[in-house]
Amino acid sequence: MFKVLPYLSTLLLLLFCLTQGQPVVAQTMPETEIYLCRVKNKKGQWKISQPQNITRRPGYDNQPAFTPNGKNILFTSIRERPSTDIYSYEIKKNQLFQLTNSPEGEYSPTITPDKKGISVVRGEEQQIWRLPLTGDSEPVPVFRNAGKVGYYAWLSPENLAVFILGDPHTLHLATTAGDLSEPLAANIGRGLQKIPGQEAVSFISKENGDAWEIKQLDLRTRQITTLVKTLPASEDFIWTKDGRILMAQGPKLYQYHPQHSIDWTEIADFSAIGIKNITRLALDAKGKQLAFVGVM
Repeated sequence: MFKVLPYLSTLLLLLFCLTQGQPVVAQTMPETEIYLCRVKNKKGQWKISQPQNITRRPGYDNQPAFTPNGKNILFTSIRERPSTDIYSYEIKKNQLFQLTNSPEGEYSPTITPDKKGISVVRGEEQQIWRLPLTGDSEPVPVFRNAGKVGYYAWLSPENLAVFILGDPHTLHLATTAGDLSEPLAANIGRGLQKIPGQEAVSFISKENGDAWEIKQLDLRTRQITTLVKTLPASEDFIWTKDGRILMAQGPKLYQYHPQHSIDWTEIADFSAIGIKNITRLALDAKGKQLAFVGVM
């Protein structure tokens, strides 16, 4: 049975006040750490602090996501059981809290658009669920469908983009009312990101063999266009507020601006501190903090 730990109620109520105004568990998980940096971006000129390892332990810690106020990082972790649970790292106090304790396993934690709950991919069915504000009620499914959800991105309080597992994996649009579109793209990667300031969602396309691309889907016309080729074998990316894309390859971080760039430009290299590979990326809402998953 699902159990929400008592801290979840306090955390989410605090978030509400401050912000107003998936892989199969049985698989062997990689040894990963989550790092946090302070960042400054002035017209594409970046200053990035030395990364702080906020997990610092053997095992699987992954999928970081900032809370809307930028004070906490939610992430997925495997600790005392073989299934995954959701944890929260409070940045200012350098404190860690366990939010869920469930044999079903949860992935991809994200604060919901109304800032009143946490959405996750949960259980063997791999559906999207909403975790309650308090521990005295059960989680509820965001929507039900016949396919398994690998990854998702909120587009509005009622709409999502979803990666449905299959052969091949496919991109769909879904609603909280239960509607699921026909496949809009096939052979997609795990990167799904709402494009800031646009009615569009971006995704990784693997249609052309090893020549992966970041594409965008116009939510009004359903037209798909190519933005840029990815860095070789990279599929994790994020958008900045000023319309840049950040992506990593190995220990290095790169940027690309769809309207102004010719190619990817290196902005940071973390090899000197022993990081060999960077994957999942997250920026806080103000663009002043960067979290990423690193392998030493």
